[in-house]
Amino acid sequence: MDETTHRSPGMRKLFWKTFYGFLAWRFRIPEWSFMNYGYDDPNYELALPSGDERNRYFIQLYAHTLWQAGSVAGRDVLEVGCGRGGGSEWIARTQGVKSVTGLDLAGSAIEFCKANHDAANLTFVQGDAEKLPFPDASFDVVVNVESCHHYPSLATFFSEVERVLRPEGHCCVAFYGEPPQLQRFRLALAATGLQVEAFSNITRNVVRALKASNEMKTEIIGRHAPWYLTALVRQFAGVEGSERHQGFVEGRLTYVTTLMRKPSVALQVQSA
Repeated sequence: MDETTHRSPGMRKLFWKTFYGFLAWRFRIPEWSFMNYGYDDPNYELALPSGDERNRYFIQLYAHTLWQAGSVAGRDVLEVGCGRGGGSEWIARTQGVKSVTGLDLAGSAIEFCKANHDAANLTFVQGDAEKLPFPDASFDVVVNVESCHHYPSLATFFSEVERVLRPEGHCCVAFYGEPPQLQRFRLALAATGLQVEAFSNITRNVVRALKASNEMKTEIIGRHAPWYLTALVRQFAGVEGSERHQGFVEGRLTYVTTLMRKPSVALQVQSA
């Protein structure tokens, strides 16, 4: 079980802000720009340029999550919980979007992103997922990958997403947790004003990706993590033999993706 589960909401937020900020400060290695568990489909392999091949499984998770919304070309995209910025950079560079804004609570994570990712249509901002620092109707698509399971209030987060989305805009989420956490997620989805259009269990695809990326992650940890942090980083990375990896393999952890849409203004007025 996530060790922060029984902490107060405020303490959980402080813990994860501090932890992710520490990772960005301690591991300033550009080669580590993604922090997700990945996605591998035996029936489909994403075509990637050679420079992206190292991050294949992490990029494929972004592709699977984002493409639920169809083409995002020409759209304004917000990634909430952008971490080390690899996902935001990939979207900005490859998806023909008008703009990408990556937001993270940890200031040192945003500093890392700004130092390592540079594109004309890419911006990084420090901010709180439960109090998004943007005007109403600012974005066409909101992406959240392996981040919102840390938030004290999913209801507040989804309310903020609904506020900053334009009518007919989409929210694409990748989420994992144990049964109580998954139930909390489902209840928050049911209570939001956003319409759920897709909900998929991709745990098997994540387990395949963990296996496929295990050697690479183990090598990075071995080169960069000091001995006193090795066990913690291995757990965080979900390498084989860690409790996190076993949780997915044994079914104690479930990984899902979901797509939500903000109804048009006309539909919102009609249902009011």
